[in-house]
Amino acid sequence: MIFFSSFCTGAEDIKGALQKLINAGIRNIELNNGKEYIFGVTNVLEKFKKEHGLNFLIQNYFPTPKDKFVLNLASQN
Repeated sequence: MIFFSSFCTGAEDIKGALQKLINAGIRNIELNNGKEYIFGVTNVLEKFKKEHGLNFLIQNYFPTPKDKFVLNLASQN
């Protein structure tokens, strides 16, 4: 199964990215690198998933947190 990145759409937000992918007939979507914090993003995702039969994979740093941070998995401290 192939998943398409929500980041590659160039959309300003996750709603726009999802809509672009849906319009292209894509239902397998990798959620990654949200540009801005979105209050209630899980509700948005649930709605789109239910209405359009989407499958999601989540990549690191999604959804974008309210307070940004860096997570380095290779660090020993």
